[in-house]
Amino acid sequence: MRTIVLLGLLFSLLLSADTKFIKSNSYAFIDAKKEFTLVTIPLAKKEFKPDVDSMFKFSDKIVWSYFTITNKSAYEQSLIIHNSIRFVRYVDVLVIHEDGTQDIFMIGTDRKHKYHSLGVLGYPLEIKPNERVEIYTRHNSIGLLNTNWNVSYIDEYYSDKALENSLLGGIFGVVFLVVVYGFILFYITGEKSNLCFNGFMIARALVILSLTGFFYTFSYDVGILIRTSIPLYVPMLMFFESLFLISLYNLKQTSTVFYRIFSTIAIVAVLMFLMGVYSIFILTSIVIMKSMIVYVGISAVLSLIFALYAVYKRWKGSLALLISIMLFIYVRYSYMNLIDENNRFTFIMLSATILETLLILLTLSLKVKEIYDEKIKAREIILNHAKYLSLGKMHAATIHQLRTPIAHIGAIASRVKFVFERHRHQLDEEEYNSSEELEQIVSMANSTITDLYNLYSTDQEKEFFDLKESIQEILLLVHPKSQKYDIEIILSLESAPIFNYPNSLKHIFIVIVENAIDILQERNILNPTINISLSKSETNYEIKICDNGGGISIKPIEDIFEMYKSSKKTKGLGLGLTLAKDLSNFSQAEIIAFNTEKGACFILQVPFTKKIKPS
Repeated sequence: MRTIVLLGLLFSLLLSADTKFIKSNSYAFIDAKKEFTLVTIPLAKKEFKPDVDSMFKFSDKIVWSYFTITNKSAYEQSLIIHNSIRFVRYVDVLVIHEDGTQDIFMIGTDRKHKYHSLGVLGYPLEIKPNERVEIYTRHNSIGLLNTNWNVSYIDEYYSDKALENSLLGGIFGVVFLVVVYGFILFYITGEKSNLCFNGFMIARALVILSLTGFFYTFSYDVGILIRTSIPLYVPMLMFFESLFLISLYNLKQTSTVFYRIFSTIAIVAVLMFLMGVYSIFILTSIVIMKSMIVYVGISAVLSLIFALYAVYKRWKGSLALLISIMLFIYVRYSYMNLIDENNRFTFIMLSATILETLLILLTLSLKVKEIYDEKIKAREIILNHAKYLSLGKMHAATIHQLRTPIAHIGAIASRVKFVFERHRHQLDEEEYNSSEELEQIVSMANSTITDLYNLYSTDQEKEFFDLKESIQEILLLVHPKSQKYDIEIILSLESAPIFNYPNSLKHIFIVIVENAIDILQERNILNPTINISLSKSETNYEIKICDNGGGISIKPIEDIFEMYKSSKKTKGLGLGLTLAKDLSNFSQAEIIAFNTEKGACFILQVPFTKKIKPS
């Protein structure tokens, strides 16, 4: 078996060695006076120079190219000479054999032969064994010229064309599917970025089909509009790409700098589109083409900078976007430089286009998933708020109902005190003081009811208040409970004037302190302690509440703020800290939970206000 493989490889090497040909470098000559013909062009051979700037010469001049092909094989070779630029309208070819005989090919729209495939205009050539031929060409192009001609074996050429057709079919299929997908996403989400994505994909497909000569092949009888469509499709591509990035990442809100940059690119794209129309119907201008190349280059670099910025910001899909833009820049830049040297560069461009499209689709999908997750989360928050609102209304109604019996108790306490005053001489000191205690308890209960009613009030407005005083008020409410379980509360408070929602911040504080008391009582902690401090940092006030109850068992610890997650075994419903988290967002504050060696700690960070307190 190994012998057969080795013989096969050796046979392949012998065949490849027997079918070699050599093509010389191409030289170009501009016949400004239009004085030479196919018959007389050999007389101008000394005027030909290395092709340096042929890519920027237009068809209003006679441009000649010259090169040689030498057959190093002992067999006759069937070759095809073809141009990599896909906008050639026609070509006239003079072939001079070593024996002095000449062949003339006139290929193209108005010529005898129409030997073309996907816009690659070429002509077949039979070269005898060990023969060297000279070739002169003059060709007319719709736009840019390329005087560097490629040579391929005919079989290889057609296999390459078949592969190109397959890749083009792949592009058609991918673009069709992603456009349908974009419309479905737009129908589901209503996001404008999906429509811009569709325009972006369609414009990109049109550019690729134009560069590969697809429209040229099928537009002989349609006229010059489709054949010269590149100046229209490129601005369309940049226009929709700019709108796509603006809408996808909501740059108007997230980055005003890049919003202005891409808005400018979109406006310039409209101007470039109008210039392209002018170039097609009125006057073909090299200035317009060069301006468009510069415009695309600058826009691509700005898109690359934005993609790097998006990756730095960790925006969804930014990495896929970055890779796609890097591919775009490399392939489009290389198109102008490598197409003269690599006749299979079209494969690279088509394959890269499919990959770019899939990467952009991935970017969109990841961003849409993020938007969908945010909507789900927003819906949950709305439902949670509805539950909290109902719970708060129920508590408020219950508290309101308690006002009447407490008022009756207060009236009875007043009568008891009056009776005690009349019969004071019959009572000892302890019995007499009990009436004073009863009145104080009723007064405190009434004050507690008022505070709780205000705490659950939904009609909140920002006020100037001192966080220190609010904390002290809440501690008066929880004092009976902490005293019942012998829980020591250690305070370290600074004055903290602030403009915010007092009831919201009070509720956050009371939820955290109540949870700490419940945990200390439930776990039967020896010497239960709650440390509460209020301090000032560079940007906000920090309220730190720590206990020695053993810590939070839920992992990751951030889940403690999720609904129905609780560390308490018997009393926990998992609602308090969820509400506290929502209220902190409402108050533009932040809650951080973490464990220490002794227990759990919560830090409530409340930002300063820039508003000046009125006098």
